[in-house]
Amino acid sequence: MLDDLKEFLKEIGNVEGKYLVSCFYQDDNWKVDFFDSKEHKIYTYTKVEGKIVINKDDIFQKENKELEVLDIEKIKIGKLEALDKLSDPNGKMILILQVIDSKVVWNITIITPEFNILNTKINAENGEILNESKESIFSFKKSQ
Repeated sequence: MLDDLKEFLKEIGNVEGKYLVSCFYQDDNWKVDFFDSKEHKIYTYTKVEGKIVINKDDIFQKENKELEVLDIEKIKIGKLEALDKLSDPNGKMILILQVIDSKVVWNITIITPEFNILNTKINAENGEILNESKESIFSFKKSQ
């Protein structure tokens, strides 16, 4: 389970002064985010043409607070098991592993062919569906 993610993290190695906070999966590629609490910045590691690339970004938060550590050893539900729990798994998919309220969560967003946005949050430790929502992409248009 998650062998590809674990292999990528092993390849990255120890990231001094930073800790893992989230993992982003799309189009068969992982991006992993490490948090630097001194700088209050996110360092995103991804692989491009076989090489690891690092980007440093600001964190989008209403108020500065520490991010929770993502312990991948707590994950008992792999991405395929999480996807099996979805009511409509058809469309462009984004999977994020993150910690929400001290729970390791699969945060899965799908844009369907009908232009709906489905979001499902699944506890990655026990498979419990924590939240499901469906909204038309057109409901996001800016009002004038």
